[in-house]
Amino acid sequence: MVVYKDYSLPDGFFWKEEKAICSYDNSSMCFIPPGSFIMGCNDIFTACPEHEVFLDAYWIDRYPVTNSQFSLFVQDNGYQKKEYWSEEGFAAKESEGWKLPRYWEDKPWNQPNHPVVGISWYEAQAYCNWANKSLPTEAQWEKAARGGIYLDGDGGSVLNPYPRRKYAWGDSEPDADGLWRAVYQKEPVYGNRCSAPVGSVPIGASPYLCEDMSGNVWEWCRDWYQRDYYKNSPKSNPQGPDRGEMKVLRGGSWCRDARQIQTGFRTKDEPKSVGWDLSGFRCVLNWKGRL
Repeated sequence: MVVYKDYSLPDGFFWKEEKAICSYDNSSMCFIPPGSFIMGCNDIFTACPEHEVFLDAYWIDRYPVTNSQFSLFVQDNGYQKKEYWSEEGFAAKESEGWKLPRYWEDKPWNQPNHPVVGISWYEAQAYCNWANKSLPTEAQWEKAARGGIYLDGDGGSVLNPYPRRKYAWGDSEPDADGLWRAVYQKEPVYGNRCSAPVGSVPIGASPYLCEDMSGNVWEWCRDWYQRDYYKNSPKSNPQGPDRGEMKVLRGGSWCRDARQIQTGFRTKDEPKSVGWDLSGFRCVLNWKGRL
């Protein structure tokens, strides 16, 4: 076991240069300390009202899962091993005939260091189970992008200068001063064309050094989608509605405008949908165990 600030990592994870490393997929994970943050945005009708939320500590992937990482799941026969899949997910896999992500053999989507895309929520969930991780809750995703009220956790000493930040890096627009902070619709290299290699815009990192949280690809979250969920959501470790028809996606993508890459912006899709070449995911490790 590796211990860091009284938090211990389970087998299969180790600490290296202030990052947790997952040995299953070689991902680098950023630590998010326990504490409160401001969730939501009063200017986005599906993300209001703004409200304070407390989350326990967790680690989250620094980048979206790449094709190279997902190939490890494929090589380990992850599509055939029922233990990684929910009952509904395995049934969907069988009925839809999934054997690989939809764009697995299509350029430019299949480059090793690009985020895996054309992937259903069920496939993302199976991968997380294989890697002994989980999909992030919507609240976990947003705190990793926005930062806590105190960046070093409740009772800490480092105040977040932008606790209601519009984007992962702050309130500056994505192209302010001619510096590109996100891969989105107007970005000149990949924007409106395709996904980008993860980590292409490091100056767009979040306060916890998570990258590609504004733009590049939409990211699946664990929660069922409910438009007005924030009106009555729990104040501590919200898990999303108990049921629904659509799952939440966050972060925007390479072909979306600046509004849709805001930290508070939410969208949705059916959990078995693989039709997008602009949606992927990242994983979390919950220090008290899987949610």
